[in-house]
Amino acid sequence: MSKKTDGYVLLSWIAKSNDPYQQVGEQRMLGPTLGLLFEEASPYHGQITDVVLFARDHDEKPRSGELSERQILDYLTREIRERDPGITVHPRLWEGEDPTDYEAIHAFLKAEVPRLREQFPGRAWVIHISPGTPAMQTIWVLMVETGQIPGPVTMVKSYRPWERKEGKLAVPVRLNLETLFRTLPASRPAEVADEGEEIFWNPARFRSDRLKQLYAQARRIAPLNVPVLILGERGTGKTTLASWIRLNSPFRNKKLDDHWPSLACGAYTSETMRSELLGHKKGAFTGADRDKPGLFQQADGDTLFLDEIGDISPDLQRLLIRAIEEKRFYPLGADKPEQSNFRLITATNRPVADLRRRLDDDFFDRIGQFVLRLPPLREIPEEIPWLWPTVLQEALRRAGARTLFVPLDEADEHRLVEQLQRHPLPGNIRDLFKVANQLIASRIAVDEATPVLPPDEAIRHALKALETDLFPPPEVDLARALAAAYAKDLPLDSLLENLERVEIKQYTRKFSAYLADEVLRYAKRHGRNVEEWTDYTPRRLQDLQKARV
Repeated sequence: MSKKTDGYVLLSWIAKSNDPYQQVGEQRMLGPTLGLLFEEASPYHGQITDVVLFARDHDEKPRSGELSERQILDYLTREIRERDPGITVHPRLWEGEDPTDYEAIHAFLKAEVPRLREQFPGRAWVIHISPGTPAMQTIWVLMVETGQIPGPVTMVKSYRPWERKEGKLAVPVRLNLETLFRTLPASRPAEVADEGEEIFWNPARFRSDRLKQLYAQARRIAPLNVPVLILGERGTGKTTLASWIRLNSPFRNKKLDDHWPSLACGAYTSETMRSELLGHKKGAFTGADRDKPGLFQQADGDTLFLDEIGDISPDLQRLLIRAIEEKRFYPLGADKPEQSNFRLITATNRPVADLRRRLDDDFFDRIGQFVLRLPPLREIPEEIPWLWPTVLQEALRRAGARTLFVPLDEADEHRLVEQLQRHPLPGNIRDLFKVANQLIASRIAVDEATPVLPPDEAIRHALKALETDLFPPPEVDLARALAAAYAKDLPLDSLLENLERVEIKQYTRKFSAYLADEVLRYAKRHGRNVEEWTDYTPRRLQDLQKARV
């Protein structure tokens, strides 16, 4: 059985001049790496179980009496293992020739970091920045501060005995640079409608043209004080996109980053939502013993995010139209209007046709000045290889199973990801969480009487979470998945393999009804004569609508 994954993971270059030991006069002392691991003064003494050591593999001849970096790495590895056999050393060799080449060092570490995150899912890293050249140290700092090394991670600097203040061998290093990659994961609306939205969709890791183009469009929109409507199924990253637009805009109060104004419309009645938006004055109603600012006021100079906008009532639609146009509103019990210059972002998981039926045309036109549609995972399968480890780490955190989980090896992990890429995943991120939780249950080392399942069995067990007989996807999801596959001329194996019966008429009726809805709506709105404009009569289009089910 594999070793339990507990404790910190230490990442460090070797210190060429003083690893494993440093000579001070006639005294031989522990070098920086052994000191951080084994000195009593180290805050990490006895808490590190894995050490990733980086060294150059360039074939240069050391001067007389010196060891090469490869020899130092081997020597240091032996010393660590002899002092504590419970620590596993993971050597990493860099073939670069120039230890001052910032670009080459960055390219090497940028490729290594994702592999190490997959090797140590959910583990907390300690990066020792003291060893190595100044270029190596600088690259560590920049990668952590710009979010290229995802957390949990701590950078530490170590000191030799005569340099220590208050006896501290190592202290954390923090610059707290405000960069998008640091700020975006921490920026959360006050309310989130779907727990799948808690996953950080990192724009720096996008692989699909769809998402890259979508975020490029969002960047052009971000500076404008014009409402934005975000469309997308649950778990497609609507909240992250809303946060991203806000952070790239002038409509942001930094003090509110971790709790900025938002509302999940489906969680409120018309009356309670009115109170949440408008706020109230003292004495406005029984129990109103003080003034309470509403979201309109809180969002002054910031962004207001209304999720599940399709659930908003007609009277609140009119209220919002006035607030959007006039930037004024009356708190409950107030006789004078208050001003609020907020930027509105709305979101929904409903299709556009359904949204138009639910919302007044005037309201839809105002909130939909810019419409951004996030694709479901089945349309962007190339994103799953980086999303999956992110979901797995979050699932381990929620389950409290980081120290018990025995990860799959790289080949088995790749096989699981490939199968996820072939599945329609109607629940998007929620489906990835289902698979992650089943995998965790299969691969936790509880005791000798309950061994972890072998990789093949664990993968089969995890993917059962997606079987249609256990978790049947809504019919509309499968119909849309079929339409998306048709648009891309994709094979339908992954969509059809679990169906006991293929109801072709049912799916074609749904599409025909959808097309009839849109044609009749457009014709009515724009004054088109249906019989002249289409090859169907109005009566036949209405019959198609009725035959939806």
